[in-house]
Amino acid sequence: MARASFAFTKDASQPYLLVGGKGGTGKTTCAAAAAIALAEQGRHLLVVSTDPAHSLGDILGQKLSARPAPVPVRRGRLHACELDADRALTRWLRARRPALATIVERGTILERRDIDPFLNLSLPGVDELLGLLEIERLAADDEYDHVVIDTAPTGHTLRLLSTPAIFKTAARVFDLMQEKHRVLATAFGHGVARDASEALIEELRGDGERLAALLRDRSQVRLCWTLLPEEMSVDESGRAETALRANGIHIDDIIVNRLTPAPPSACALCNGRRRSEARWIAAVSARWGRDKVGLWGLTAREEPPQGIASLRAVARSVLPLARPGTRMQERRTIRTATAARRVELPAPVRPSRSTRLLIVGGKGGVGKTTCAASLALTVSQEAPTRRVLLVSTDPAPSIGDVLGQKVGEGERRIRGGPPNLVVREVDAVHDWQARRERYRESVRQLFEALGGTSNVDLTVDRAIVEALLELAPPGMDEIVGMLTIVEAVLPRVDATAAADVTHAAGRFDLVIVDSAPTGHTLRLLALPLQAQAWLRQLMAVVLKYKVGTGFDRLATELVSLSRGLRRLQMLLTNPGACGFIVVTRPEELPALETLRLIEWLRQHEISRRALIVNGVTPPGCARCRRSAARERRQLAAFTNRPAWKRAGGEVILADAIAPPPRGVAELNRWQRSWRALDA
Repeated sequence: MARASFAFTKDASQPYLLVGGKGGTGKTTCAAAAAIALAEQGRHLLVVSTDPAHSLGDILGQKLSARPAPVPVRRGRLHACELDADRALTRWLRARRPALATIVERGTILERRDIDPFLNLSLPGVDELLGLLEIERLAADDEYDHVVIDTAPTGHTLRLLSTPAIFKTAARVFDLMQEKHRVLATAFGHGVARDASEALIEELRGDGERLAALLRDRSQVRLCWTLLPEEMSVDESGRAETALRANGIHIDDIIVNRLTPAPPSACALCNGRRRSEARWIAAVSARWGRDKVGLWGLTAREEPPQGIASLRAVARSVLPLARPGTRMQERRTIRTATAARRVELPAPVRPSRSTRLLIVGGKGGVGKTTCAASLALTVSQEAPTRRVLLVSTDPAPSIGDVLGQKVGEGERRIRGGPPNLVVREVDAVHDWQARRERYRESVRQLFEALGGTSNVDLTVDRAIVEALLELAPPGMDEIVGMLTIVEAVLPRVDATAAADVTHAAGRFDLVIVDSAPTGHTLRLLALPLQAQAWLRQLMAVVLKYKVGTGFDRLATELVSLSRGLRRLQMLLTNPGACGFIVVTRPEELPALETLRLIEWLRQHEISRRALIVNGVTPPGCARCRRSAARERRQLAAFTNRPAWKRAGGEVILADAIAPPPRGVAELNRWQRSWRALDA
């Protein structure tokens, strides 16, 4: 018998509740509903969002900031906030900057003017790592009974839960730097006095160990995972659970959200959804029903939950999920096209011949991957001589789920797809590790050459320079993943080559990117400039050790990386070569995040090609007709907002179908439902 749910019953004992899951599964709604339910049992609650693209304030219907604000509830007390990672870093660094600078100055040949620029840049994992510390700080400032954490989508939730190791890495790097000081102090008979530098190293090491232990302590932390009764959501949740278990973290509760109720009359869409959902509920029960995991269900509501009263009703409607005990006999049969049928795209989303890069992005769960895959298939069929690459940069990729076939790091063709289309999932972590290994090898050669001409023992210096790459800005692995995309459409150039990215020829004529959910896509697009600044500082450090061939190889590696970042930035801001296709749903909460994304793209001069409104309800039962009418009102309100009018552009509608399209043939059929809004 599963334990009662932390989120919605009175047995709550753990002080921390983490709510995670794939984007668009209702994490924020469930986190907010859980916080309201627990607070109204007479408790003191804090609900906090760690997602860079916050929607907690949208759900609660009030403006939030990084400072906890009161939320009106009937009983108890509830506060809510949305973490600001940059502000958290500034606060954390302010008190520790002198000690950090002292450590680096003591342990290397670097001067203070070399050190300060590094301290002005972000440290690795700052969003997630400082998020954990900030939550601890907020919890300590006020004596909350529970803290409910609304996390980012799957890939970055996994990163959040693994970041305590970064504290240990930082402690090791700084400990190496401090070692020279210890050796000299001992040699001259002074001994090593405990000062702020030694205290900081111990603080970092202790924070890493404490946070790692906390996340694995089931008496302190309860993890609730939300998913939808759909193939992609269930498959991604299974992969996430495997990764969590490998880190010693266990899922305690699973909420299967948006279960379709029986339609009031015959309805192809509703009945199709219910048939498909029954199979995936059985799959959830078969996988997790025997693991003492609480299984819970939430019925889809006609009006998307927003506001305290609506969220209170959500909390009351969570019920134990039926455990049928039957294993799904077979997975969905994927039908492949025997021949590529010519399909015409609506003009706003048809890339021109000069377009080299199309990024498909939006809020989690709006159908980015399905739209990106359908777009890539159709573009390839319309232009059979055009070499097209479909690639995912999402840390939790699902292109393979959409296409119904295995996709990995290597480039491969799609069974049943056009021969000019290749697909891959970028393993950004692997690519970054490969670059770091080349860097370490260059550092080794540099210091071997340096050691051969000097009697000075540079062992510690070598270890420090090797470790500097581990202090790269957060998301550097994702940037390197993007560089592999740039290299796919642009040839390698030497230092004197022209920088015109519009007409350069690479291995592919067009790359279509299935991006991560909004918050981390925006961080990715903003990173090239920050990464270039970090590289300039790293180059300045390496120059101090300049000697022979070892330096030449290391300098070449760093210059190559810097040049790639510059070309990436130029490509992103070239409207003839790059475009962003925004995907949303005809609902208020996705629309609010979409407007913020569109405004961000406009301010950063990244060309937006079109808006795809996915999941539009077709004619059906009375409930579907009410949904369709509400969606029309939402679209009208959306296009009348000032942010949309400033940006302008075309709107493409794509129908909801049940079950969602999978495989080449179904994606092609679904894409033929796309049409311009004015049609």
